[in-house]
Amino acid sequence: MLLTSIFRTRSLLSYIYQGLAFGTLALIFYTVADLLVKYPAAKMGNRAASIITLGVSNVPIVIALVLTANGAHFSYMMVVLSAISGICLGGGTLMVLKSLESQQVTNTMALIELGLVLTVVYGIFVLHESERVLGYVGVVGIFVGSLLVSTKGLTINTKLIPAMVGNIIWGGQFIAIYYAINYTNNILLPALISSVTAVVTIELYALLSGGHHFAFRSGMRRPLYVGIISGAFLGLGLIAVMFIMEFHVLPTGMSLMAIEPVLITILGVVFYRDSITKVQALGILLATLGAIVLAG
Repeated sequence: MLLTSIFRTRSLLSYIYQGLAFGTLALIFYTVADLLVKYPAAKMGNRAASIITLGVSNVPIVIALVLTANGAHFSYMMVVLSAISGICLGGGTLMVLKSLESQQVTNTMALIELGLVLTVVYGIFVLHESERVLGYVGVVGIFVGSLLVSTKGLTINTKLIPAMVGNIIWGGQFIAIYYAINYTNNILLPALISSVTAVVTIELYALLSGGHHFAFRSGMRRPLYVGIISGAFLGLGLIAVMFIMEFHVLPTGMSLMAIEPVLITILGVVFYRDSITKVQALGILLATLGAIVLAG
């Protein structure tokens, strides 16, 4: 397990630096992936964009797995938990990209903090983990911020509801995969099974709903290429998150990842010419600060 052995070398990276390193990598990779996926989602629809990005995300995971799979073992429980994680990943992706078909990337991706709330609430009420008072303040900040982001004038933007639900489902993905890594000596096996299951989930949904993924029209080549690039960064982001879990540096890693909505907002305005109201900007700020407090 070459890569794992390298990253385990405490003489090279201390605990805090591992959290900073993998958290920064995850932040960069997920920010690029989430920023780019808007384009294929708007041009091709959520199902086609989901299949392309999640399908391609398997490539870097497979490459990393080949480099680290010497002597890897797993159990049926790992497979089951990873599959559950994949169902959450596929379902959440479909719903988030449904909102991205018509909504700005800044508003939609700001709601990603809702997944963090689910993991914390699960830890408090199911795992009976202790939580600081500031943690509850963080939860409130995320919920209030997400509500403000979802406003359109004085009403709730109903087209963002799928993204809200999808991001909560994404939280379930990480809860399941957190348990799955306890049943294997290679953290990338659960990631691969989860990602493959997500693709299968979307395919089954398309089959049952009678949809078609790849009814390409003229001008679809560019969205396809952008979706492929987005998927590659998505896979790299998941790899970074898996190392965050393995090295138990979640507070530092998640605090860095919580900055993503701010970066998405800035880049969305630059690349997509997104516009946000002062209320929505306040909501993004509150959700991001809440996530940082919660993860810390």
